[in-house]
Amino acid sequence: METTSSGSYNARPINNNSPSSSESSYIIVGAGIFGASTALHLISKYPSASVTLIDRTPFPCQAGASWDWNKVIRADYTKLVYMELALEAMESWRSDPLYKPFYHEAGLIWLDNAGVPQTIIDNYEKLKVSPRYRLIDIEEAKTLWGGLHSDADYDTVLNILLNESGGWAEAANALKKVIETAAEAGVKYVEADIESLTFDEEGSTTGVRTTKGSVLSASNIILATGAMTAKLIADSAPLRKELQVGNRVKAAAIVTGMETLSADDAAYFGKGPVFLHDIGASLGGAIPPNSKNQLKFWRDVSFMNTVHHSASGQDISMPPNQADYAQWELSPGMKKELQRVSKGAFGEKADNFVLHNYRICWDSTTPSGDQVITPHPHSKGLYIVAGGSFHSWKFLPIIGKYVVQMLDGTLAPDLAQRWAWDRDNDKSELDFMWPEREMRDV
Repeated sequence: METTSSGSYNARPINNNSPSSSESSYIIVGAGIFGASTALHLISKYPSASVTLIDRTPFPCQAGASWDWNKVIRADYTKLVYMELALEAMESWRSDPLYKPFYHEAGLIWLDNAGVPQTIIDNYEKLKVSPRYRLIDIEEAKTLWGGLHSDADYDTVLNILLNESGGWAEAANALKKVIETAAEAGVKYVEADIESLTFDEEGSTTGVRTTKGSVLSASNIILATGAMTAKLIADSAPLRKELQVGNRVKAAAIVTGMETLSADDAAYFGKGPVFLHDIGASLGGAIPPNSKNQLKFWRDVSFMNTVHHSASGQDISMPPNQADYAQWELSPGMKKELQRVSKGAFGEKADNFVLHNYRICWDSTTPSGDQVITPHPHSKGLYIVAGGSFHSWKFLPIIGKYVVQMLDGTLAPDLAQRWAWDRDNDKSELDFMWPEREMRDV
């Protein structure tokens, strides 16, 4: 018997860690960086396994956070564990033929007033990383790259990190190539909109049901569903309180936009680095122009969209109900925030910018900024891979390796605890990308 909802299952935690094998079957819902990387690493380790990757559109799906023109690639973290993971990923970006064509090592500059650059440098020194990083002062920052950032917003800036080893990647192109590579290796890509999970009479997860009524089954169901994770689980089992996401993962969004430059301006701005500003109205960043001369900006203050889910009685943040999340429909306030970011990066050089390609980018966040990569403790066969928190895209080359370790039950204990369903690290200070305002108020 299969069902998509229940009110009477035993809420005891389930031991969900059993070794994977070539005979196992996997359904991965969501073909963003978590899902795509997991599919590739699974089929690479278990070539005879049945691996199905599902998303709503031909890949890569444009609605998810993983689709974008470009994303920042950096190893600059105050948390040592993420610096180590990012350094591992950057090796692939620099040298792996699969990823190298999409990576551009432009360097990075980070403006701050809270000591973050020094903490980053201290972490690099702990890991004995070759020094391509240093602290610089405002006067030096103004002179670099032909004075590109000479009139940026330096008000209250106390610390500036310059790292020559950072850069950016062609996001959609790289993601598409990973999925193509996985498909060539034997992963089956299915274009379908998933309506709910399916369960057996004991509450174990057995598959997924599409909006057209088809049921796909497998022994392992991996939700890499980002901003839709809480809603999908609530839709699937509204009366099973033990399954619900709660505040472990919350859908959040930031806004991005672009300026298309002339060829001469693109050559000038293209000499510069990725620019990160951690202060006030300028909080956000810029990525050097791409092959279409498009200079990208983003605002690093997120927001949520809280909706009452009547079937489960919860208030859940989720993207708007439109198929594309209404991601191209920005309010005047959102656009104004991006314009401030552009001025914070380039000052008067941005006076004549006419931003376009405005986009609302939806991701899933966690209170601590740590991902959720874990078996669900209350439904055998169900695994959650979410919580990108707007910093996980860079891990595309490697994150699937750690998901497979989680599936196999071999993930290092410190990472297993950090990424667990229930963990102590969420008791710390909230990550700065955790949303505290509503979309309607921006």
